[in-house]
Amino acid sequence: MKQVDRVPWNGDIKAVLGRYIASNQPVIVEGIEGFPPTQWTVEELERRYGDVEIRVLVSDSQKFAYDEKRERTITRLTLHEFLERGVRNIGADGKHYALGKSPVDQFQGLRDEIVLPSELQGFVSGVGRFLEKNIWMSPHGTSTALHFDTQENFNIQIQGEKSFWLYPPAIDGMYPYKLNSQASYLSPVSPRDLDRGQYPDFPEDLGIEAVLGAGQLLYLPYSWWHQVDTTGYGNLNVNIWWLPRWKLLGLWQQSLRGAFVLAHRLGAHPHRRAESRGRKQAA
Repeated sequence: MKQVDRVPWNGDIKAVLGRYIASNQPVIVEGIEGFPPTQWTVEELERRYGDVEIRVLVSDSQKFAYDEKRERTITRLTLHEFLERGVRNIGADGKHYALGKSPVDQFQGLRDEIVLPSELQGFVSGVGRFLEKNIWMSPHGTSTALHFDTQENFNIQIQGEKSFWLYPPAIDGMYPYKLNSQASYLSPVSPRDLDRGQYPDFPEDLGIEAVLGAGQLLYLPYSWWHQVDTTGYGNLNVNIWWLPRWKLLGLWQQSLRGAFVLAHRLGAHPHRRAESRGRKQAA
Protein backbone atom coordinates (compact mmCIF):
# COMPACT_ATOMS: atom_id res chain seq x y z
CA MET A 1 0.00 0.00 0.00
CA LYS A 2 1.18 3.51 -0.76
CA GLN A 3 2.56 5.42 2.25
CA VAL A 4 1.45 8.88 3.28
CA ASP A 5 3.77 11.83 2.60
CA ARG A 6 6.11 12.82 5.43
CA VAL A 7 7.62 16.23 6.07
CA PRO A 8 10.02 17.44 8.78
CA TRP A 9 9.19 20.08 11.36
CA ASN A 10 11.21 23.12 10.33
CA GLY A 11 10.90 26.84 9.68
CA ASP A 12 8.77 26.24 6.57
CA ILE A 13 6.25 23.96 8.25
CA LYS A 14 3.40 26.49 8.22
CA ALA A 15 3.62 27.00 4.46
CA VAL A 16 4.20 23.32 3.72
CA LEU A 17 1.32 22.14 5.88
CA GLY A 18 -0.90 24.89 4.50
CA ARG A 19 -0.56 23.42 1.02
CA TYR A 20 -1.67 19.98 2.22
CA ILE A 21 -4.64 21.45 4.08
CA ALA A 22 -5.70 23.55 1.09
CA SER A 23 -5.58 20.48 -1.18
CA ASN A 24 -7.26 18.24 1.44
CA GLN A 25 -4.39 15.72 1.36
CA PRO A 26 -3.04 13.82 4.41
CA VAL A 27 0.52 14.24 5.62
CA ILE A 28 2.64 13.27 8.63
CA VAL A 29 4.82 15.92 10.28
CA GLU A 30 7.85 14.40 11.98
CA GLY A 31 9.62 15.79 15.04
CA ILE A 32 6.84 18.16 16.11
CA GLU A 33 8.14 20.86 18.44
CA GLY A 34 6.48 23.15 20.96
CA PHE A 35 3.52 20.89 21.82
CA PRO A 36 3.53 20.32 25.61
CA PRO A 37 1.67 16.95 25.61
CA THR A 38 4.58 15.33 23.75
CA GLN A 39 6.24 15.22 27.20
CA TRP A 40 3.40 13.22 28.77
CA THR A 41 3.50 9.52 29.59
CA VAL A 42 0.72 7.12 30.53
CA GLU A 43 2.44 6.59 33.87
CA GLU A 44 2.48 10.33 34.58
CA LEU A 45 -1.23 10.67 33.79
CA GLU A 46 -2.00 7.70 36.02
CA ARG A 47 -0.04 9.30 38.87
CA ARG A 48 -1.93 12.57 38.44
CA TYR A 49 -5.41 11.27 37.65
CA GLY A 50 -5.48 7.57 38.58
CA ASP A 51 -8.54 7.92 40.84
CA VAL A 52 -10.56 10.03 38.39
CA GLU A 53 -13.48 8.34 36.58
CA ILE A 54 -13.67 8.44 32.77
CA ARG A 55 -16.09 7.03 30.20
CA VAL A 56 -14.82 3.79 28.68
CA LEU A 57 -16.16 1.98 25.64
CA VAL A 58 -16.63 -1.75 26.29
CA SER A 59 -16.85 -4.54 23.71
CA ASP A 60 -16.46 -8.31 23.42
CA SER A 61 -13.88 -7.73 20.70
CA GLN A 62 -10.94 -5.40 20.13
CA LYS A 63 -12.47 -4.53 16.76
CA PHE A 64 -14.82 -1.69 17.62
CA ALA A 65 -17.25 -1.91 14.70
CA TYR A 66 -20.71 -0.32 14.65
CA ASP A 67 -23.72 -0.18 12.40
CA GLU A 68 -27.05 1.61 12.30
CA LYS A 69 -28.65 -1.04 14.53
CA ARG A 70 -25.96 -1.84 17.08
CA GLU A 71 -25.72 0.26 20.22
CA ARG A 72 -22.51 1.05 22.05
CA THR A 73 -21.94 0.10 25.67
CA ILE A 74 -20.10 2.55 27.90
CA THR A 75 -19.09 2.16 31.51
CA ARG A 76 -17.22 4.39 33.94
CA LEU A 77 -13.88 3.35 35.36
CA THR A 78 -11.13 5.19 37.15
CA LEU A 79 -8.07 5.75 34.99
CA HIS A 80 -6.21 3.21 37.12
CA GLU A 81 -8.97 0.60 36.63
CA PHE A 82 -9.02 1.24 32.87
CA LEU A 83 -5.26 0.77 32.56
CA GLU A 84 -5.36 -2.41 34.65
CA ARG A 85 -8.33 -3.97 32.85
CA GLY A 86 -8.01 -2.48 29.40
CA VAL A 87 -4.27 -2.13 28.75
CA ARG A 88 -2.19 -4.25 31.15
CA ASN A 89 -4.61 -7.21 31.21
CA ILE A 90 -6.38 -7.13 27.85
CA GLY A 91 -9.62 -9.06 27.81
CA ALA A 92 -9.78 -9.90 31.51
CA ASP A 93 -13.40 -8.71 31.56
CA GLY A 94 -14.09 -7.44 28.07
CA LYS A 95 -12.22 -5.06 25.76
CA HIS A 96 -11.90 -1.38 26.64
CA TYR A 97 -11.15 1.87 24.83
CA ALA A 98 -11.00 5.25 26.61
CA LEU A 99 -13.28 7.73 24.87
CA GLY A 100 -11.59 10.81 23.53
CA LYS A 101 -13.48 13.65 25.17
CA SER A 102 -13.91 12.13 28.63
CA PRO A 103 -10.29 12.37 29.85
CA VAL A 104 -10.08 15.99 28.69
CA ASP A 105 -13.29 16.83 30.55
CA GLN A 106 -12.50 14.85 33.71
CA PHE A 107 -8.78 15.49 34.20
CA GLN A 108 -8.73 18.93 35.79
CA GLY A 109 -6.27 21.30 34.15
CA LEU A 110 -5.26 18.93 31.35
CA ARG A 111 -7.19 20.81 28.66
CA ASP A 112 -5.04 23.88 29.29
CA GLU A 113 -1.90 21.87 28.49
CA ILE A 114 -3.18 20.97 25.00
CA VAL A 115 -2.00 24.07 23.16
CA LEU A 116 -0.80 23.84 19.58
CA PRO A 117 2.51 25.43 18.59
CA SER A 118 2.19 28.95 17.21
CA GLU A 119 2.99 27.66 13.71
CA LEU A 120 -0.26 25.65 13.74
CA GLN A 121 -2.59 27.97 15.62
CA GLY A 122 -3.66 29.87 12.53
CA PHE A 123 -5.16 26.76 10.95
CA VAL A 124 -7.60 26.14 13.80
CA SER A 125 -8.44 29.70 14.94
CA GLY A 126 -11.24 31.96 13.78
CA VAL A 127 -15.02 32.26 13.96
CA GLY A 128 -17.03 29.06 13.64
CA ARG A 129 -14.16 26.62 14.04
CA PHE A 130 -15.73 24.81 17.06
CA LEU A 131 -12.41 23.51 18.32
CA GLU A 132 -12.54 20.17 20.16
CA LYS A 133 -9.69 18.51 22.06
CA ASN A 134 -9.55 14.77 22.76
CA ILE A 135 -7.32 12.18 24.40
CA TRP A 136 -7.36 8.55 23.24
CA MET A 137 -5.99 5.55 25.15
CA SER A 138 -6.11 1.96 23.93
CA PRO A 139 -4.13 -1.29 24.11
CA HIS A 140 -2.27 -3.08 21.34
CA GLY A 141 -4.69 -4.72 18.88
CA THR A 142 -7.51 -2.18 19.18
CA SER A 143 -9.16 -1.39 15.84
CA THR A 144 -11.85 1.15 14.99
CA ALA A 145 -14.23 0.67 12.08
CA LEU A 146 -13.80 2.44 8.75
CA HIS A 147 -15.40 5.88 9.05
CA PHE A 148 -14.96 9.55 8.20
CA ASP A 149 -15.18 12.67 10.38
CA THR A 150 -16.83 15.90 9.34
CA GLN A 151 -13.99 17.91 10.88
CA GLU A 152 -10.40 18.65 10.10
CA ASN A 153 -8.03 16.71 12.35
CA PHE A 154 -4.57 17.20 13.80
CA ASN A 155 -3.77 13.81 15.35
CA ILE A 156 -0.64 13.73 17.53
CA GLN A 157 0.91 10.52 18.82
CA ILE A 158 2.31 10.90 22.34
CA GLN A 159 3.19 7.32 23.23
CA GLY A 160 2.95 4.03 21.31
CA GLU A 161 2.04 3.71 17.64
CA LYS A 162 -1.05 3.79 15.44
CA SER A 163 -1.62 2.69 11.87
CA PHE A 164 -4.22 4.53 9.76
CA TRP A 165 -5.57 3.16 6.48
CA LEU A 166 -6.87 6.20 4.63
CA TYR A 167 -9.20 6.56 1.64
CA PRO A 168 -10.21 9.81 -0.13
CA PRO A 169 -13.67 11.35 0.35
CA ALA A 170 -16.29 9.40 -1.58
CA ILE A 171 -19.66 7.76 -1.09
CA ASP A 172 -19.78 5.48 -4.13
CA GLY A 173 -17.88 2.28 -3.46
CA MET A 174 -17.48 2.93 0.28
CA TYR A 175 -20.75 1.22 1.28
CA PRO A 176 -21.73 3.61 4.10
CA TYR A 177 -24.73 2.81 6.25
CA LYS A 178 -27.98 4.45 5.31
CA LEU A 179 -28.16 8.23 5.27
CA ASN A 180 -30.90 8.58 7.86
CA SER A 181 -29.06 6.85 10.70
CA GLN A 182 -26.60 7.59 13.49
CA ALA A 183 -24.04 5.47 11.58
CA SER A 184 -24.18 7.24 8.21
CA TYR A 185 -20.49 8.14 8.51
CA LEU A 186 -19.48 4.48 9.03
CA SER A 187 -18.84 1.60 6.63
CA PRO A 188 -19.05 -2.17 7.27
CA VAL A 189 -16.04 -2.72 5.00
CA SER A 190 -12.88 -3.99 6.71
CA PRO A 191 -10.14 -2.91 4.28
CA ARG A 192 -7.43 -4.89 6.08
CA ASP A 193 -9.46 -8.06 5.50
CA LEU A 194 -11.47 -7.10 2.42
CA ASP A 195 -14.31 -9.34 1.26
CA ARG A 196 -14.19 -8.52 -2.45
CA GLY A 197 -17.20 -10.72 -3.15
CA GLN A 198 -19.39 -8.73 -0.76
CA TYR A 199 -17.91 -5.31 -1.58
CA PRO A 200 -16.84 -5.50 -5.25
CA ASP A 201 -16.67 -1.74 -5.83
CA PHE A 202 -14.53 -0.81 -2.84
CA PRO A 203 -11.58 1.33 -4.11
CA GLU A 204 -8.82 -0.74 -2.52
CA ASP A 205 -6.17 0.72 -4.85
CA LEU A 206 -6.77 4.25 -3.49
CA GLY A 207 -5.71 3.33 0.04
CA ILE A 208 -2.83 5.13 1.79
CA GLU A 209 -1.21 3.95 5.02
CA ALA A 210 -0.04 6.36 7.70
CA VAL A 211 2.00 4.81 10.53
CA LEU A 212 2.11 7.38 13.31
CA GLY A 213 4.84 7.14 15.95
CA ALA A 214 5.56 9.11 19.10
CA GLY A 215 6.27 12.79 18.47
CA GLN A 216 4.59 12.79 15.07
CA LEU A 217 1.48 14.62 13.83
CA LEU A 218 -0.95 13.38 11.20
CA TYR A 219 -3.05 15.90 9.35
CA LEU A 220 -6.19 13.87 8.62
CA PRO A 221 -8.27 15.90 6.15
CA TYR A 222 -11.96 16.60 6.26
CA SER A 223 -14.07 13.58 5.26
CA TRP A 224 -11.23 11.17 4.54
CA TRP A 225 -12.21 7.60 5.41
CA HIS A 226 -9.96 5.91 7.95
CA GLN A 227 -9.62 2.66 9.84
CA VAL A 228 -7.30 2.98 12.84
CA ASP A 229 -5.31 0.22 14.55
CA THR A 230 -3.25 0.48 17.72
CA THR A 231 -0.03 -1.28 16.74
CA GLY A 232 2.16 -0.26 19.68
CA TYR A 233 1.92 -1.78 23.17
CA GLY A 234 -0.10 1.06 24.60
CA ASN A 235 -1.49 4.11 22.91
CA LEU A 236 -1.62 7.68 24.17
CA ASN A 237 -2.85 10.06 21.51
CA VAL A 238 -4.21 13.60 21.37
CA ASN A 239 -6.29 15.01 18.57
CA ILE A 240 -7.74 18.42 17.79
CA TRP A 241 -10.81 18.73 15.58
CA TRP A 242 -11.99 21.92 13.93
CA LEU A 243 -14.52 22.81 11.26
CA PRO A 244 -13.31 23.90 7.85
CA ARG A 245 -15.08 26.52 5.82
CA TRP A 246 -15.30 25.98 2.05
CA LYS A 247 -14.91 22.20 2.39
CA LEU A 248 -18.34 22.00 4.03
CA LEU A 249 -19.91 22.84 0.67
CA GLY A 250 -17.30 21.28 -1.58
CA LEU A 251 -17.84 17.87 0.04
CA TRP A 252 -21.56 18.30 0.51
CA GLN A 253 -22.50 14.59 0.62
CA GLN A 254 -20.24 14.02 3.62
CA SER A 255 -21.47 17.25 5.24
CA LEU A 256 -25.06 16.11 4.76
CA ARG A 257 -24.33 12.80 6.45
CA GLY A 258 -22.69 14.64 9.33
CA ALA A 259 -25.83 16.77 9.68
CA PHE A 260 -28.00 13.65 9.89
CA VAL A 261 -25.78 12.25 12.64
CA LEU A 262 -26.13 15.49 14.59
CA ALA A 263 -29.91 15.38 14.11
CA HIS A 264 -30.03 11.87 15.57
CA ARG A 265 -28.04 13.08 18.58
CA LEU A 266 -30.31 16.01 19.41
CA GLY A 267 -32.43 13.62 21.46
CA ALA A 268 -30.75 10.90 23.46
CA HIS A 269 -27.07 11.12 22.56
CA PRO A 270 -25.58 7.66 21.84
CA HIS A 271 -23.09 8.08 24.69
CA ARG A 272 -25.88 8.74 27.21
CA ARG A 273 -27.78 5.67 26.00
CA ALA A 274 -24.57 3.66 26.11
CA GLU A 275 -23.84 4.70 29.70
CA SER A 276 -27.39 3.81 30.73
CA ARG A 277 -27.00 0.39 29.14
CA GLY A 278 -23.67 -0.10 30.91
CA ARG A 279 -25.28 0.70 34.28
CA LYS A 280 -28.10 -1.79 33.65
CA GLN A 281 -25.64 -4.54 32.73
CA ALA A 282 -23.60 -3.87 35.86
CA ALA A 283 -26.67 -3.94 38.13
